[in-house]
Amino acid sequence: FKKKIARRLLSEIGVDFSTWYVCVHVRESGFRNDHGRREYRNSSIFNYISAIKVITDAGGVVVRMGDSTMTPLPVLPNVIDYSSSSQKSPLLDLYLIKHCRFFLGTHSGIFDTAQMFFKDTLVTNMVSLYFGYPLRKKDRGIYKHVYSKAHGRYLTFHEVLNTDWKLQNVFGDIDDNYELTENTAEDIKMVVSEYLHCHVSNG
Repeated sequence: FKKKIARRLLSEIGVDFSTWYVCVHVRESGFRNDHGRREYRNSSIFNYISAIKVITDAGGVVVRMGDSTMTPLPVLPNVIDYSSSSQKSPLLDLYLIKHCRFFLGTHSGIFDTAQMFFKDTLVTNMVSLYFGYPLRKKDRGIYKHVYSKAHGRYLTFHEVLNTDWKLQNVFGDIDDNYELTENTAEDIKMVVSEYLHCHVSNG
């Protein structure tokens, strides 16, 4: 019965069940009302526009997840900004994630839900090496760019892997010595393009 309801709601937001789609969620401060605190966890949806177009150009539909506090997306072909939809419901939230081809996003509770459903995930703007890292064969991830004030430069990823626990938000924050900068639009576009190729080829 719930499956029938979910499929009806899916149709009402404009998703044809015969078409593959990708769920996208980019964390902002609205849901947790934590603006100005732990901003390094947040990212801009506008840096994902080029990557979204890569998905839609490949024949997929993009469903932007989230809540009504999210920054609205511009109108784009084959893109549904479900975050502002009047059809939002906990049932449809779960159904969308469970049946997407893969999940593209940042560290958040929705990302954890995708992992709970064993969905293939591409996590961008990673802020922790020890929580929410890629778990399965088809999972991938890219870390935010890490600037070290002590070194006066951005660290290589090898250096990031060998930093101390002060870079990890294990206790709720990271050390003031480090500044995390978002992945660029080009970074995200490239990783999504590569991920689509690997996903299709079972790589």
